[in-house]
Amino acid sequence: MILDGVRVADLTDGIAGAYCTKLLTDLGADVALTEADGSHPLRARDDGALFDYLRASQRSTDIAPGALAADADIVVRGPSGPAVDALVTVVITAVGRGGPDDGLELPEPVLQARSGSLSGKGHAHLPPLTLGGDLGEYVTGAFAAL
Repeated sequence: MILDGVRVADLTDGIAGAYCTKLLTDLGADVALTEADGSHPLRARDDGALFDYLRASQRSTDIAPGALAADADIVVRGPSGPAVDALVTVVITAVGRGGPDDGLELPEPVLQARSGSLSGKGHAHLPPLTLGGDLGEYVTGAFAAL
């Protein structure tokens, strides 16, 4: 596979990070995530089905995030994750880093509207029509994997 031998530390807790590392796993990367107490925010969602899908073929470990990151070639983390010294660090945020919206938490319909993806959907005299699911999370995860 393309990424055989590449070690990835996943320090994320959302769909975007999990989807990013799923794509890297599908390309052959060895992905490990920290799950010290056997719980992960995605595991509680949808009775764990989403977690099982996104985390298939990944290793769960109780190694501290800093130690896990120190041994990785790629670290994928959220904006509040630990700062690490890795060959490649991918920081996943909803609205980017350093701009006027840095740190802003927005619901999925607002993110879809701000991205312009709603401009051709629905009718002008009706409430906005958003796409179902967490589309923004999956798109962000795909771009992060690239």
